[in-house]
Amino acid sequence: MKSRLAEHLVTDNIDNDYIPTDFSLYAKNQVKNILKNGINDQAINRQNVEAITIDWVESMDLDDAIWAEKTQNWYCVWIHIADVSEFIPIYSPLDIEAFKRTTSIYRKNSIINMIPDELADDVISLNQNWPKKVLSLQIDLDEQAIVQNYKYYESHLTNLMRYDYSSFWEDFENRDSNYNSQIHLLHEISNKLLINRLKSWSIIWYEDEDRRLFLWEKLEKPIISYSEKISHSIIESLMVLANTTTGRYLSEQWVDAIYKKHESLWERGFYTSSNWYHIWLWVNNYTHFTSPIRRYIDIIVHRIIKSIERKEELPYKKNDLELISDHSNNTRLKIEVLWSEACREMKAEQYLEKTKNRLGQDPEVYDIKDYIRISVSKHKKMPNCMKEAIKHKIDTTSIWKWWWVVGVILFGKDKDLKEYLRDKLLTNRELRPGRILNMIVQTQILRWEQSIFESREIENSNTYSLEILLHWNRISYCSSNTWKLWDMNQIKWKVRLKIIEKIFDYFISL
Repeated sequence: MKSRLAEHLVTDNIDNDYIPTDFSLYAKNQVKNILKNGINDQAINRQNVEAITIDWVESMDLDDAIWAEKTQNWYCVWIHIADVSEFIPIYSPLDIEAFKRTTSIYRKNSIINMIPDELADDVISLNQNWPKKVLSLQIDLDEQAIVQNYKYYESHLTNLMRYDYSSFWEDFENRDSNYNSQIHLLHEISNKLLINRLKSWSIIWYEDEDRRLFLWEKLEKPIISYSEKISHSIIESLMVLANTTTGRYLSEQWVDAIYKKHESLWERGFYTSSNWYHIWLWVNNYTHFTSPIRRYIDIIVHRIIKSIERKEELPYKKNDLELISDHSNNTRLKIEVLWSEACREMKAEQYLEKTKNRLGQDPEVYDIKDYIRISVSKHKKMPNCMKEAIKHKIDTTSIWKWWWVVGVILFGKDKDLKEYLRDKLLTNRELRPGRILNMIVQTQILRWEQSIFESREIENSNTYSLEILLHWNRISYCSSNTWKLWDMNQIKWKVRLKIIEKIFDYFISL
C-alpha cells in the first residue's frame, strides 16, 4: 500500500539547489488558528510537573526539561519533552512541511526552523512564559543508575529555571542557590550513567550529530570550560538514557517504529524502520525521542508512544516508516552537500581576496592555478566566484595569460566552464588550432605528474590523420586528404580543429 506521505515528495521537496525557508500558505493559516484558538488537546489527563532546562544561551526552541529525586535506594529521573505532535496533527499542512524539511538547520547567525518560529520558539518551546504541554518519561534507577522501571505520561510543565551552559555553574557552585542540590543530584546521576556506558564499552563522549544540525564552518574548536562540560554531560547522559529507554520500550511493544542504525565507528548513522544495533552506544535499541521541535523523527516516535499509551490505533504502517526513514536520510545528505558547497564558496572568496591583496590587483588565471588544479584533482566543481573570476579574465585579457588552463578545466566537473572555453576558442578563432592542441596535449593536472594525453599523427604526400589518446584509449580521431586541391597546411588546420571539437564534446558529455 502506498504511503499517504509519498505524494508530497513529488514536486515540492528539498532538492539539490535550495533549502526552503518559507512555509506554505496552508501551514501559515494553521499557525494563525493555533495562536488564536489554541488546540484541541487529545490527552486523557495531564499531570502538573516542574523541572529545569539547560541549553545554549541563544536557544529559543527549548524542547527538553529534566528533574531528579533520590530515595534511600533509588533514583527517579524525569525527562519532559515538548509535546509537538499534539500541536501538529498527522497529515496536516504543518506536518507535511515538517516532513519535507525533516530537521531544523542551525546557521551561524540564524535558524531555519522545521516548524514556524511562532510555535518553535514560543508556544511549544519550554521557556518560562507559562505551563507547556509535554510528553514525560519517568525512569526509576537503582543505586548504580541501572534502569528498573519507566513509564510515559502527558503533562503540563512549569519551567522552574532556565539555565544555559555557562550560567549553570553559578548555581552549581553556590550552595545557597535554590536548585543547587538538584543540579548536583543530576550531576551524580549523569556520572553513574557515564560509568555504566564505559563498562559496556560505549563511547562515553558520544554526541548525537542529529540533535542539532549545525551548518557553518567551525574553523576553530570552541574552548569548553570545566563548568560547561558538567552541564553538557548532564544533558547528554539523560538524553541518551531517554532515547535508549524509548527504543527499548518500542521494541518491547512489538510495534513498527523508527530506529537509529549505526554499524561502524567510522561511518555516520542513519534511520531505519527496523531495529538495528548502535555500535557507538553498544545497544540494540536506540531511537530519537528528545528533540521533536527540531527533528521530525521524534514527532513520529511521540505519535507512536501516545497511540500505545492511549490504546488507539497505530498512526503509521511499515511502508510509511520506511518512506520517512529514507527521506530523512536523503535530506540530511543533501543538506550536508549544499552546505559543503557553501563553505567552499566562502573559502574561495577569501582566497581570491587574499590573492588580490597580496598582488595589489585582480589575480590573473595563472595566480590561482593551484586552486584550480586541486579542485580538478579532487573531482569537485569550482566555486561560482572562482569560475566568474576565470571568465572575467578570459574576456578581458590576452589569450596568452590563460590558455594553459584549457586542458585542466576539461578534466573538471564544471560543464558550463568547458562550454564557455569551447565557444571562446572555436567561435572567436583567437588562437590557431595547432597551438590549442599542443597546450591540451601537454596538460598536467598536478604539476609533478606526467602529461595525460598522447597524440599520434600520420602524414604522407596527400593524407594527414591525427588521433588523441587518454590513458591509452582513443577519444578523438580525424583524417583528411588533398583531393579537394587543398594544400597540406590547410588539411592540418582542418583536422586539428575537428580534433579539438571532438575533445571538447567528449569531456562536456561526461
